[in-house]
Amino acid sequence: MPTEKEVAWLFELEVQPENRQALEALVPEMIAETKKAEPGSRAYQIFTDGASKICVYERYDDSAAALEHMKNFGEKFAGRFMALVTPVRFTLLGSPSPELLEVVGPIGALVHTPLAGYIK
Repeated sequence: MPTEKEVAWLFELEVQPENRQALEALVPEMIAETKKAEPGSRAYQIFTDGASKICVYERYDDSAAALEHMKNFGEKFAGRFMALVTPVRFTLLGSPSPELLEVVGPIGALVHTPLAGYIK
């Protein structure tokens, strides 16, 4: 059940054609590890336009769960993943904690806090 503590983000990236195969090989490993090791992860989906654009959508129970993911991702995948892509935009949605804002601020995150809506 969604709560007002949830946070989500959309990470938009570009991948060069020569890196596409390596990225497609890495993605299942990233998803499996997150699903297995991070109970606070609610969604971890990677989308593509079929060419050079990649969007990573992630949703977490709260800022603590998002920070846990960032720590795990940093330790296990960040080096390999970031070598294959070029970041375009990082948009954070929700009510992030000051600690999460401190982590995403240096990467140029655009932060959008709740105004109205619902989730079924």
